Amino acid sequence: MLIIDDIPNGMGRSGEWFTYQAFDIEPDILCIGKGFGGGLVPIAAW
Repeated sequence: MLIIDDIPNGMGRSGEWFTYQAFDIEPDILCIGKGFGGGLVPIAAW
């Protein structure tokens, strides 16, 4: 089982939507997150 935590990398920073796509692998579980508040308000998506 391959579990990838893509939260620290940020979406789109590797040239792909998710970092694992640049390495031709397919995870069983992908953990993603995105903060929307810019540090001003406690809002996020998981």
